[in-house]
Amino acid sequence: MTLTSSLLLLSVLAFSQASPTGHKKPIEHKSPTQQLQWGPCGDILTEILPANTTAPPVFDCATLPVPLDYTDEHSPLLNLSLVRVKATQEPVLGSVLTNPGGPGGSGVENIVLGYPLYQEVLGGQFNLIGWDPRGTGKTIPFLCDIPPANATEFVPEAQQNLTNTLLADGWTTAEAYAEVCYDAQRDTGSFLSTAFVARDMIEISDALCEPDVKYFGTSYGTQLGSTFAAMFPDRVGRVLLDAVVNPKDYVAGPKFTWLADTEKVYNSFFSECASFPDNCALLPLLNGTNTTSDPAVLGPALRAAVDAQVLALLDPALNLGSAGPQLYRTYKEALRGAMYSPSLWPTYARALADVLIRGNTTALDEATPAPSRYNPSTDNFFGISCGDTPWRADVAEDLIPIAERQQEVSYFSDTFYDTATWRCAAWKFEAAELYEGDFVAKTKNPVLLVGGTHDPITPLMSAFNASAGFEGSVMLTNDGFGHSFLNEPSQCVYEAVRKYFITGELPAKGTVCKADRRPFDAAAGGDNTTVAVGNTKRSVEEDALRKAREAMDRMRIREHAPFGI
Repeated sequence: MTLTSSLLLLSVLAFSQASPTGHKKPIEHKSPTQQLQWGPCGDILTEILPANTTAPPVFDCATLPVPLDYTDEHSPLLNLSLVRVKATQEPVLGSVLTNPGGPGGSGVENIVLGYPLYQEVLGGQFNLIGWDPRGTGKTIPFLCDIPPANATEFVPEAQQNLTNTLLADGWTTAEAYAEVCYDAQRDTGSFLSTAFVARDMIEISDALCEPDVKYFGTSYGTQLGSTFAAMFPDRVGRVLLDAVVNPKDYVAGPKFTWLADTEKVYNSFFSECASFPDNCALLPLLNGTNTTSDPAVLGPALRAAVDAQVLALLDPALNLGSAGPQLYRTYKEALRGAMYSPSLWPTYARALADVLIRGNTTALDEATPAPSRYNPSTDNFFGISCGDTPWRADVAEDLIPIAERQQEVSYFSDTFYDTATWRCAAWKFEAAELYEGDFVAKTKNPVLLVGGTHDPITPLMSAFNASAGFEGSVMLTNDGFGHSFLNEPSQCVYEAVRKYFITGELPAKGTVCKADRRPFDAAAGGDNTTVAVGNTKRSVEEDALRKAREAMDRMRIREHAPFGI
């Protein structure tokens, strides 16, 4: 370990130790004796589905009362909001709880939009259960009540150097945001922790009369899954962790690992585009100067052309004032967000071409999904993730070694860490319960993890790190692009996951699966287009899968890409 990294580790530990948790021991609450009362979903579906869409008759909804505060035996109750899609195949093998990530993603919205994809992967023999974790959707939503017109007041002016940003307005905006959120949510802001949500999973499973919990967690949903498995190893039935967070890094606070592979994915975006020139809208950026068709040459050239135009937005000579840094942040956040979903890469390439070649400055905004009506705010990302770490700082100077290390991680560091983590260092809430263990457990049944080789926010090494803590677990490598195997079809992964849930059989250690198609290959459906299969169009089922995948892609970009996982 170098002197610099040793000092950095000591500084992180000092911040954590300077803010003792003082958590009370959770009380053993009785599980609900009543079964869930499923019924019509009503206005929930109207809020989630696109306008003028008729909801398929597959959804049931329910609420489940659970303690607001598991450390208080006299705690008031809160109602968890749940949705169910029943199994379509016999025999029915129970229920699978799902979480789409975030933190802050709505489990209800995820199932309403994406249930065909879950049915395809799992084989249709399971009831699918989505619920809104604390702080999201209809379950005590965490909203800081900041009018959209004032949102930029709480975001620092983007600079290329994070230390300069920190000492300019990075820390003051973080403190201001933390204060506003505390004022808005002081009644319930301490009761959103992942440890509490893991306890909610026990309550849900008990209400379903299913002692062995079956769970499919993606992205932050793997942090929840790791926490659940570590806290309740004897309740693990089938637990799948997809697009895996390093659980210890998440809890530590600065989140150094999150962007470790982002540039690798970003480079692949350009090289994949260049590999399919008939479907690559960005090639005109080279102005005919390309003398080769080699993607290994064209890809870096395309990236250089895009990066140069984005960087120019910070050039004082352009006299853009504050609009320059704002546009710089907008473009870099949009580019990083696009890396989550390879099926949307051609769409973003066309939008970039509109901006950089034709001067349509709104094209990227138009390609970015509109906010959800059901789960509209990203404040809940901070309400949950900042409460999940004891890491705090007192003044901007405390964060300088952190900012210097964060700067080294990625090209995208300058428009990510200044909001995604510094706000947590200024956070005013203390979670009523944190899981403070080491994420090591011998679970009743083994855990399956799936990690991607080109994942922009949960790098492959994080999956191996998480797997090391769970005895008997297996890590399946998905050799493809994007965040989660749900974003890029792989029958190899689907079959392994399906077999695991149905039979409990794990893939062999070291198994590597390939994606079924490449993002810009329109002939294979990589462009989310309707393609011919033989002499017929896609089946109704395949079209439903395409639409579900696209809806989930947009939900993930909309809710998670600015900061989250």
